[in-house]
Amino acid sequence: ISVSDKVSFWSRLGVRISHDTKVFLFIRGLSFTSDNGPVINALKGSSQTFKLIFLGMGNLYKEKTIYWLNKCDLFKKSFFLALLPFDQVAAIIRCSDFIVSPTPHDGLPNSLLETMAYGSIPIFSRIDSIEEWVKDGVNGFLFNLYGPIGETRTVFDGAFAMTEQERRLMLKRNKQLVCDRGEYESNMG
Repeated sequence: ISVSDKVSFWSRLGVRISHDTKVFLFIRGLSFTSDNGPVINALKGSSQTFKLIFLGMGNLYKEKTIYWLNKCDLFKKSFFLALLPFDQVAAIIRCSDFIVSPTPHDGLPNSLLETMAYGSIPIFSRIDSIEEWVKDGVNGFLFNLYGPIGETRTVFDGAFAMTEQERRLMLKRNKQLVCDRGEYESNMG
C-alpha cells in the first residue's frame, strides 16, 4: 500500500497522520489478559513520529490504557476506534505499519495470521505459540511483556529503524509463511 493511500485511509476514520508517521495498531483491547502499560511505557520519551491506535477497547481496559497514556505523556499520539465490521479488518491491518499484541499467554491467535497475511508486521509478546511463527527481527518483533522496559524499547527502536527494503522482505516472508503453514486443518484440526 502506498504512503498516500495509508494517510487517506486513516483520514477517513478521523485519524490525522503525516506521511512519515508510523502507525501502531493495538488489537488486544477486549482481552482480560492484555496489558498495554509496559508497551506504552517503553515508548515514553520517544522522539519518533508515531500514532498509537487502540481498536475495540472495553471501558475497563480503555481506562487502564488512558491512565498509562497520560502517565507517559502519549495521549495526544493516541486514537481509539470502536470495533470495525469484519470486512474492514484487512484494510486496517494493511494500513498499519505494525500490529501490537501485548499478552502474557495465548494459543495461536487469528490476529497474528491476519497480521501476516494482510500485510503488516507483528510486534507480539514473546510466548511459545507466537515464536513458532515469528522470528524476532526476521519477520516481526517479539518482546517480554513484563521484561525490562529497556528491552521493549529496543524492540520499538528496531521497528522505527527498519528500512523500506527490510520491511518489504519481512512482509514477503510473512505472506509466504502463511501460505505454507496457514491451513485451518493443520493448525486447528
